[in-house]
Formats: sequence, structure tokens, C-alpha cells
Amino acid sequence: MDILCPNQGHNNQIEFVCMRDSCQEYRFSCFECLQAGNHKSHIEDVQKFSSFLNLIKQQSSDYDNLMSKLENWINHMNNQCGELKKGLEMRYKEITELAKNFSINHFNELSSCFFSFQRSKEKLYSMIAESVGSLSETITNGRKILCLEPQIQQQVFNKELKPFKYELINKIKDEYIFAFAFNKEATLLVAGYESSKIRVFEFEQGQLRQLQELSNHSKRVRCVYFLQKSPSFISGSYDRSIIVWEASENRQFYCKQQLEGHTDDINCLIINNNEDLIISGSDDKTIRLWSKNVQWHCSQTLTYHNGSVFCISMNETQNQFISCAADNLIVVSQKDVNSSFWNILQTIKVEWGLRLCFISNTQFTYQPYNKKQMIIYEQSKFSQQFVKQKEIAVKSGNDCFWYFPQKYIKSKSLLLNKNGSSLNLIKIKENGEFIQEQIIDFDDNYIHGAISDDGEYLITWDCKTEEIQVRQYSE
Repeated sequence: MDILCPNQGHNNQIEFVCMRDSCQEYRFSCFECLQAGNHKSHIEDVQKFSSFLNLIKQQSSDYDNLMSKLENWINHMNNQCGELKKGLEMRYKEITELAKNFSINHFNELSSCFFSFQRSKEKLYSMIAESVGSLSETITNGRKILCLEPQIQQQVFNKELKPFKYELINKIKDEYIFAFAFNKEATLLVAGYESSKIRVFEFEQGQLRQLQELSNHSKRVRCVYFLQKSPSFISGSYDRSIIVWEASENRQFYCKQQLEGHTDDINCLIINNNEDLIISGSDDKTIRLWSKNVQWHCSQTLTYHNGSVFCISMNETQNQFISCAADNLIVVSQKDVNSSFWNILQTIKVEWGLRLCFISNTQFTYQPYNKKQMIIYEQSKFSQQFVKQKEIAVKSGNDCFWYFPQKYIKSKSLLLNKNGSSLNLIKIKENGEFIQEQIIDFDDNYIHGAISDDGEYLITWDCKTEEIQVRQYSE
């Protein structure tokens, strides 16, 4: 098959195809394109055009196999429904025969059959309704995956990202705060203080009302993290402990369990979606995994970093997490499919940094220390390794303090990235383009804060103003 290279000035045959999703402009290339360095940053995603044609042929075979399986499944369902129908017909025939030959001797038998049928009927109705609903949902999801609902796909594809801004709506003087966390509904806010206390606030439309003060930690509280499925949160401290806090019936938080094992200060905490795994990073250079049965316990200690662990982020499918430390490494850890243990998948040498965040299963962002560029890493389809894709210009400052992790708000396609004395608020478009929408400069690198899960509220504390500042999303 002879097809000429679409790039201007090249009169050569296409020889290569780039399989990277974000590489659309130079999808098909000739040898001259390759020499020009169009795919230099992701050469491992480039394959020969002939291999691409073979892949299409293989997909055709896969399609035939899928159609065959679908037909077998439909036939199986028809057979199952047919058997159920026959069973109902036989049951109905038994009851009608008894009714026709009714006598006082058959009364008990007939009434027993009648009541048994009534009970079975209600259960059957419920099961059929549930199964039909589940089947309908499965088919609908399948159609979406196969792009058989073009109007929905087109709406998503053509969705324009409106400009936005976070506007200051409230500010309150307060002492040094290291960490904040919102609950899922953004009705509660917890704050971890340098003085070792934790305060719980009611949060309503940007207004704060203190509900409780907790003093179980003995040193400054560096990180807090709210659970989503239960009225609980966790905190990590300079005192080397993690506390699991739970709300009582009168909505007062108490220490449910204190986790000890780290031998130095705790810098970061996350919890998985099932809320049965806590992952913590520490100045002791380790990452600890805490599993929950009845009680929380340390199920694994990872020792592959050679410096203080600053930040941890888990992907959407919950089978990988990334970590960065003061050892110029990003480590990608992956869960073993046959056990609950985690192993190293990849190590990436980098300039040391304090923040990283998954924005999809195949992409994450990384902020080198106080640099004017944020780096995007993407997973190769062939090697399954993450490689540097591009750099995004961001605002920095004279210095950069720890904490205040990056966070990606999927519903708003929004990334919050603290760097130096600035908060960089970045929109991510459908085509993978990163747009700097807003920069909030505090003129001080001691900034701590959090953003609500829906991206509606942004809360900060900075050393210069010594204020809690609440900002609200506005388009």
C-alpha cells in the first residue's frame, strides 16, 4: 500500500505510525519526519506502518471473535429464558389441574401450591426486574464504549472549557496551619496546626464555624485526609504517628486508633477508594501500607527510596501509585495481581521535587523543586513504562516549602499545583493541551491549603497574611 506522507514538503511514502494518543499532528510519518525529531520524546511509541496494518488485521479477527461470543451469549440467554418459561408453564398446569379436580381432600395441596406460587411470583418479579435493569445498564455501557451513541460522544468531544477564576469570599486570622481537608460534601473542614492540635469546622458557603478541637498529637500535624464513605479522617504528625479519627453518634470526632511504626516525621497520607488501605510517606525514607481488617495494621513497608518521601498519588484503577522523595527518583509501584503486596514497576531519575499527581491511568504530572516547568509523564502502550511527554510553563518563586499536594479535579478538568509562592490553576483540554487559567501569588512560599472534591472551594493559609483565605470557583 503506497501512501504519501501528509507533511508539507515531504514527497515520501509513509513508513511509520505513532501510537501515542496525544500525537495527532504527526500520526503518519516518513523517514524524513523521524530524522526531523518529530517523535524524539516518545520514539518507543513509533512503529512501522506495515506493523500497523497487521494490527488492523488482528483487530478484524478480534471483532469476529467478539461477535461470535456475543451471539453465543444471546443464544445462552434465550435458552435460559426458555427454560424458565417452560418451568412456569408446568407450574401453572399443575395448579389448574388441581383446581379442575377439586375436592376437599385436595384442598390442603391446592392451597399450599397457591401460596407457594404467590411467594415465588413476587421473588421472580423482583429478580427479573433487577436482572433486566442490570442487563440494560451493561448494554448501554457497552454501546458507549464502542462509540455507538455519537450524540453523547460528540457532546463530550466538543465540550468547550470555559474560563474560570477563584474569587476570594472570606478570610480569617489564624495561627500556623500545615494542612486542610474537606469531607466529600464540603460541609466539614479539618485543619492541622503547627501547635499539634486539629480543629474541625462546619463549612457552609465559605463560612467557617469551629465545632471541635482535638489534641491527641504531641507535635505539629503535617497532613490530614478525609475518608469518603464514612465520617472519618486520618492525620499524620511530627510525632511519627497516624491517627484514625471517627465521628460518634453526636458527630464528635474521637481517636479510633493510633498507628505507630514510622521512625521519623510523617509527610504525606492517602487512602484508597475502598478505604481499606492507607499509604504513608515519612522522613524515615519509607512508605508504609496499612491494611484494615477489624483494626488497622502495617501490612508492608517499602524501603526503596533513599530520602524523605514527600508525596504519593494513586491511579484511578487503584493498582498503581507513584511517589517522589529527596533522592531524585520517582518510583512507580504496582499491586501484585496474585497477592496484596506491592512491587516496584519503574524508577524514573528526575530533578528532586515535592509534588506529583495522577491525572489519568496513563498520565501523571510532576513538579520539580521550584522550577518554572511542570513535567507530564505518559505511559507507553508497548513498554508500559512512563516516559516524559512534555513540559508545561508554570509560575514559581524564590523558594518552595513542602506539603500542599497537587490535586486533579476530574469533573472540572482542573489541576491545582503549588509551586514556590504561587498556586497554578491549570485546565486540561480534551486534546491533552494544558492551559494556565489562573495564578494566585502569595508573595511567600509558606502556603498550605486544599481544594474541595468538586473543585468549588479553595482554602489556603499563608505565613505572610496569617489568614485562612476561602476562594470560590467562578466561570
